[in-house]
Amino acid sequence: MENKSPLKIVFSKVFAILVLLVILVIANIVVIFAPNYIYESIVHFFNNNFVFLVVISLVFLFAELFSVFIFPFSLVYPIFNAIGGVLLASFLFDLLRMVFGYVGVYFNFELFRFPIYFVIVIVCLIVGYVKIFSRLFGKHKKQTSNEKIHQELGELRGEVRNVSKNLKDALKRIPRKMK
Repeated sequence: MENKSPLKIVFSKVFAILVLLVILVIANIVVIFAPNYIYESIVHFFNNNFVFLVVISLVFLFAELFSVFIFPFSLVYPIFNAIGGVLLASFLFDLLRMVFGYVGVYFNFELFRFPIYFVIVIVCLIVGYVKIFSRLFGKHKKQTSNEKIHQELGELRGEVRNVSKNLKDALKRIPRKMK
């Protein structure tokens, strides 16, 4: 796992939000010069949900921030991931409802919303806490890249010794068989 600093996480998430804002501004400019009903309604949908998307990004930001902290402080990151997952699923349900409306397919998403939310929460919590406790009670120590290289070189030396020993033994047997 890559070690990320909290500052790097904050900058990457803020940058992603700014990129989303720039894309939305460009999409709004295109609406002015190239009016199209479907395109306008899609841009309108994203305009209406921009704050919601920022909230989702912030929840995932907090989840990722808490995931890099040490044990007692990292216990809340699966909760933030579960909340972010439910919010993201809610946004995707609304997006699918809009898309299906344009295609002409009418489907009752309300039947599946809460069971899917429940599954998302359970999976996020289980996976998050398994990750936390596997880091906490991990049986193998973390090795630096130099330690890994030295270990692999030691294993390679052992293999080369075995091959050379087997080759010597085979070469010693050849003259005996020729006599």
